[in-house]
Amino acid sequence: MVSCLAFTLLNAATLVAQDPHPTTRGADVGPPVTASTDTGYTYFAYQVDKEAALTPHSVAPSYPTALIGIKTTGEVDAMFVVDSTGLYVPNTLRIVRSTDVLFSAAVHDALPHMLFTPAEQGGHKVKQLVMHPFKFMAPS
Repeated sequence: MVSCLAFTLLNAATLVAQDPHPTTRGADVGPPVTASTDTGYTYFAYQVDKEAALTPHSVAPSYPTALIGIKTTGEVDAMFVVDSTGLYVPNTLRIVRSTDVLFSAAVHDALPHMLFTPAEQGGHKVKQLVMHPFKFMAPS
């Protein structure tokens, strides 16, 4: 369990950009954000006033056709960055846990087409590292 947590935290650290404007305000607060510039900083969920969220009408990952005959359920816990416009940042996906590699592939394929409401900090839209569970149910 500890090694899994350490691996997850290590992966999170590789996804989050280093703060280009270090401050003395404390490690739990990101740099100041202005409306006219993007600092490049990626926030963790606990650092934002409003977390990024999947929009209600966004596409969802498709159930893998290779698993339709088996009719199995599945889960994928994914970690990725959502930018200040609500879009997935390419190449930031990390699969934390998955019940099948085909479910992981479905998440990978769907993310570039998914829409999110961006995170907000201090009234400004910001990038956020998102942890999101995806659940798969076999089509009936």
